[in-house]
Amino acid sequence: RKTAPMQRKTAWMQRKTAPMQRKTAWMQKKMAWMQRKTVSKQRKMAWMQMKMAWMQRKTAWMQRKTVSMQRKTVSMQRKMVSMQRKTVSMQRKTAIMQRKAASMQRKAAIMQRKAASMQRKAAIMQRKTASMQRRAEMQRKTAWMQRRRAVMQRKTAVMQREVALMQRKMMMKRAIMQKKTQRKTALTQRKTSLTQRKTSLTQRKTALM
Repeated sequence: RKTAPMQRKTAWMQRKTAPMQRKTAWMQKKMAWMQRKTVSKQRKMAWMQMKMAWMQRKTAWMQRKTVSMQRKTVSMQRKMVSMQRKTVSMQRKTAIMQRKAASMQRKAAIMQRKAASMQRKAAIMQRKTASMQRRAEMQRKTAWMQRRRAVMQRKTAVMQREVALMQRKMMMKRAIMQKKTQRKTALTQRKTSLTQRKTSLTQRKTALM
């Protein structure tokens, strides 16, 4: 009589123990999953902190770079203003040199007119000399006039050589000044173009920042 109740109780205990064991196993699995999830969250938090620190460093670097680019832009603008001033100065010098060349041309024209006047005077002297030669009593005067005419011819030849020399010098000076002016103007234009390209590139970079 006592054995049957004991067996039934033992069977009932065994039936109750099996779900408890399954529940215990499930609780252990859930605990392990929770621990893995906690570790994953801790790693993710550490990674986020590292990313935040990196972003802060990058932001500081970008701010420094922006300040540097702004300084460079200001420097380039100052250089542009300086180049423009130099260009204006070169243009003024070119105008002055052109005015000097025109003055030299006017002086050369005056010298040519003087040489033509000397030639006309020499022709007049030649005619007078011919008139004097027709008179026998005026032979001494004729000889004197001939000597004077020779002197005038030599002076005229000297004046003509001086005029030709001045013209050549003027042409050479004009050509040299034109070459110098063209070189300086071309160099100034190239520098201005390069400065503009650098400025535009700097502005685009700044805009992209």
